[in-house]
Amino acid sequence: MASIYCADCGTGCALVDGREVDPHDPEIADVRVWACPECPCAWAHHAAAADAPAAVPAGAETRHAREVLAERLVLPLVHEGSGGLAGAQALAIDRLTNFLAYRMGIEPDECEVARFSLEQCRQAWRELRGVRFADVLAHAQRHRGAKRRASASGDGVAA
Repeated sequence: MASIYCADCGTGCALVDGREVDPHDPEIADVRVWACPECPCAWAHHAAAADAPAAVPAGAETRHAREVLAERLVLPLVHEGSGGLAGAQALAIDRLTNFLAYRMGIEPDECEVARFSLEQCRQAWRELRGVRFADVLAHAQRHRGAKRRASASGDGVAA
């Protein structure tokens, strides 16, 4: 398994009992969490099935920023893009992920709200504010067409 680092300070994290992080927090008192030894209350749930953290460990401010970003901007855009149809959500998420990764200048596999630092949450907020899913679709069509033209002409490498 790859090393797990705190989103807030970059320190390596360890899998610990939730009571060690905050014995008074009922959300983590009886579970294993990934915790940062340097940042107070910086943690992430342990996904037992994957034997990995469910998110990148982070403090309360970063976790709150992730929640607000997802609730107010990401999920409404996914809903708009999928038309509320469960089967269309995966495609909407994929298109939105590629759009946001392009706008943030990061790789799509790094573009997951649960992995964002506080500064990345702020950047994602700035990039998505005022965006409609039509903008995401236009981006997808622009970039899909560019890949096809480059590979058809022999001027580029097909993705």
